[in-house]
Amino acid sequence: MFIPRYFEDLDTLHVGCEPNRAYFVPASAPTDTRFAAREQSDRFRLLNGEWDFKYYASVYDLDAEVDASAQAHEPVFTEPMFDADSYDQIAVPSVWQTHGYDHNQYTNTRYPFPFDPPFVPHDNPCAVYRTTFGYDVDPACPRAFLNFEGVDSCFYVWLNGVFVGYAEDSYTPSEFDVTEALHAGENLLAVACFQYSSASWLEDQDCWRFHGLFRDVELEVRPHAHVRDMLAHADWNVDAQCGELAVELDLDGAWCAANVELR
Repeated sequence: MFIPRYFEDLDTLHVGCEPNRAYFVPASAPTDTRFAAREQSDRFRLLNGEWDFKYYASVYDLDAEVDASAQAHEPVFTEPMFDADSYDQIAVPSVWQTHGYDHNQYTNTRYPFPFDPPFVPHDNPCAVYRTTFGYDVDPACPRAFLNFEGVDSCFYVWLNGVFVGYAEDSYTPSEFDVTEALHAGENLLAVACFQYSSASWLEDQDCWRFHGLFRDVELEVRPHAHVRDMLAHADWNVDAQCGELAVELDLDGAWCAANVELR
């Protein structure tokens, strides 16, 4: 295959991902960055919208197409010069089943594929997503992070033809440091999303099975020295009806106590 078979490897659930952290949106000044107002931040940008899209009934169909492109010395879908005129358009975030690709699938206690963990069906449907976006480097915050808030079931990411990483675990964010792959001007983001992965064995539950980039995709920029994570310790005295709140900040690898201003 043109990509490593991470989707069937129990020892590889993430490649190139940042460690998990508390969710928050950076800003250069005090800003209302609650979820509904986070776009007000000058260091946050949604990449949602209409993306180029192509669906394959099997990942091996995509594999054959990539091999043919390589033999013909034509750029593959990860490259900026690739001709995507044959692609459709799809909204991100969304799932491809609601746009007429594949079919709706519902099961409760039964797996929707043969029982052979951690392997998945040979005909593993997949889709390629592509979008471009402009970027201006800000010397005050030169580091850039790409965040996928939800992708089912697994995905590979390239930026400007450079492999950025891989992730499973559909319902938690996957964040990548793309500082080195990003450049000023137009950038190409390409994603290969697979319907099944080794994570599918754990995500079997009473639900409709939908696939794709089903939550927001965003770009965040930060200074070299920045708050990477935070931890809150809360203690409540029932008798005194009062409590204490202590907050620690991870300053890109170094934890320290913080003063908190409530607004």
